[in-house]
Amino acid sequence: MKFLTFLLIFLNFSFFAKAQSAKYRAEVRKVGTDDTLPMFNIFLESEIKGPNLFLKADFKSSDGAVAISESAIMKYDDADLLDYQVIQNQTKEKGFVKVENNKITIKYQVDGKPEVVKVLDKPKYLVAPGNFERWLDVHLAQLKNEGSMRVDFLVWNKLDTYGFKVTYMGPETINGVKTEGFKMNIDNMFLAAILNPIKIWKTLDMKQMIKYKGRVAVKQVLGRELQNLDAEVMYFHDLKAAQ
Repeated sequence: MKFLTFLLIFLNFSFFAKAQSAKYRAEVRKVGTDDTLPMFNIFLESEIKGPNLFLKADFKSSDGAVAISESAIMKYDDADLLDYQVIQNQTKEKGFVKVENNKITIKYQVDGKPEVVKVLDKPKYLVAPGNFERWLDVHLAQLKNEGSMRVDFLVWNKLDTYGFKVTYMGPETINGVKTEGFKMNIDNMFLAAILNPIKIWKTLDMKQMIKYKGRVAVKQVLGRELQNLDAEVMYFHDLKAAQ
């Protein structure tokens, strides 16, 4: 289904760090192959300004072309999303989201068609591209205590939200790094049959993303077609802090 292309974009738009500013990168590698060359590179920046956290990410193909460009603003203390914008150059789609007064306003555009606008009620736990990492940090203790929590994920190109269950998997060591693991399952038995669980790993202090495995936002090019891509995303925190 079309919305699956973007369903988990927030997991690759992940670059939160508890610092005033930070830069890092990630590599998108195809699952099930021995090819270690990245299909896409992600360049990420974050900055805390007053009570808010500002985020930016560019997904680039191997030739340097920008496949997806995103930005988000959220409240630092509780990870509440305030603003999200995405330009999907592969599919010629754009999304603009504003959250205020317990309402979500979504504007969706695709080349050659009129803009579509929809207003939704804000759910208790709204997860959308850009704010998921901070949401995990804020709710880590509750996840450890309860085992799992339900969230509503905003699918901007479908102008709707979908229920997910976030499960705490416990500590695990990945490439010598001790991590906390999490799993996400869509709360719909029909869609769950075609969408594998998503897994993510962060450092024990929750400051850095280490690994993600599952459906990604960018598409792979096969001949003349664009197809959904299941991938492994590895994160590298070797860039200097933003000035």
